[in-house]
Amino acid sequence: MELERIIEITKANLCGLDAKKHSVDTRRSAHIRELGLVLATYLPEKGEDFEYIRHRYSQTAAELHLSAEECVILCRAIAGKFGDIKDFIPLFSAKRRCRISYVKNPLSDLAYDSFSLYFDRAEVSYADDFVSAAEDVYHSVSDYVILPVYSEKGGRLKSFCDLADKYEMKKVLSCSVYSNTEDTETEFVLFSKNCERFSGNRRKEVFFEFSVPDTDILDCTEYVRQTDSRIVRINTNEERADICLEISESEISALYLYLMLHLPGHEIKGIY
Repeated sequence: MELERIIEITKANLCGLDAKKHSVDTRRSAHIRELGLVLATYLPEKGEDFEYIRHRYSQTAAELHLSAEECVILCRAIAGKFGDIKDFIPLFSAKRRCRISYVKNPLSDLAYDSFSLYFDRAEVSYADDFVSAAEDVYHSVSDYVILPVYSEKGGRLKSFCDLADKYEMKKVLSCSVYSNTEDTETEFVLFSKNCERFSGNRRKEVFFEFSVPDTDILDCTEYVRQTDSRIVRINTNEERADICLEISESEISALYLYLMLHLPGHEIKGIY
């Protein structure tokens, strides 16, 4: 009987604390949102330096001991002040007419057929090898290059991913191509020199790919777990990690701000 009484008292006490915690958490979230609205007024114009607001954000997050969930609340509040991500992200509109370089083969031809549907007019520039195709984009001979990045048999195609990194290219579109002869699928990516989006072909969910120093993986994944985003893959290479997320359109601005303010060592790989 004594044990039952203690259990009931403990349950009552914990329920009371839970109620108080919920009230405190609600009020704390409201204060953080209000702080975000104030911080938003210090966001730089597009192309200007983020250093001042990055310093204030980092200092504030440390002083207030913000959790990953609270960082999400803060970044959403800041991003909510803007109606369009283009107000503060270096994002270009994809070209309607273009030249695409690639190495001709049956699978690349199918990838080209898929990508060309996004353009009013697409011209082909066949390259002798993949390096030449990438250099066409680097030297502005072509607007885009098609490269395979993943296969069911070989996994991540490191040599092609490294080639894209070498020339600092960004992912614009992706598609999967099925091979009848090998009964496998290969993922192809359309790369550009810039981050680009196709305004007329938006999906509800998009891929947001970026790299961070491997020391920042934990912070980044903790942030993502507090949102509706899904981690598609994480590839580590030479003290950095490439992270690909499936993310809703409404979360892009907040995540971009989090990377800019909280993880200055990041690099955007593509939003597609």
